[in-house]
Amino acid sequence: LLDSGRLPWTTYLIPDFWVSLCLAVLDRTEEALLAANEVRRRAERQGSASDLPGAYVAAGLVHGLCGRLDDASATFEAGLTVMDETDFIEMMAQEILKKS
Repeated sequence: LLDSGRLPWTTYLIPDFWVSLCLAVLDRTEEALLAANEVRRRAERQGSASDLPGAYVAAGLVHGLCGRLDDASATFEAGLTVMDETDFIEMMAQEILKKS
């Protein structure tokens, strides 16, 4: 479905995030890391400022669950940098205020 173009690419970030976490919990570390990194790469390719921080969080959590703490720390740091560079917090706050 992703390649069909019938659904937006962001539709797949959240399920892929949960798949990666489930694989990590099941101790299928290599598959988990591949899935988490694919979420991050897809968000990077699309350049979506709102989805990219979540993709870094997903990858960081999986690295942490797989015992790769240095990789987890580096991934979280990269996510924080992206959040800072894109004014992510301000952007999310504005979106929340629009809906209230």
